[in-house]
Amino acid sequence: MSTDLQQIRTIHMTVQTAEKRLLGYKAEAELNLSCTLVNIARGNCTVSIYPVADFTTPSGKLEIEVRRPVMNLAFNLQQTPFDRLTEALSYHQPRPVDLMILLDNVLQVTIDGDLFIQEKEIHEVRDLSWRIPLS
Repeated sequence: MSTDLQQIRTIHMTVQTAEKRLLGYKAEAELNLSCTLVNIARGNCTVSIYPVADFTTPSGKLEIEVRRPVMNLAFNLQQTPFDRLTEALSYHQPRPVDLMILLDNVLQVTIDGDLFIQEKEIHEVRDLSWRIPLS
């Protein structure tokens, strides 16, 4: 593994699976995605998305474990964007859907694409974008 490090603030991932869960008697919705990382080698990300009625400030957190190649991302969306995303993910796509997240702080990645961290890290998600192919 090379020790030359580059700093990134954006993580690019491709959605492999998506499911909508309805939880409890109130059938509260939640989207769960399983993603593979594009700009970081050998990793996956589980994504949980929650609709929020009283939405003042976007919020999202990315947790990165040291000993596991799996990241956990959770964030809130207003109900209307949540519904639009759910609808878009329900169609068969000609190519996978991509998700790009912008973090509050940089990550260090080797020239080979391996994430370089010493301990568990938690990052705030500053922004996110989707690329959803059209038929």
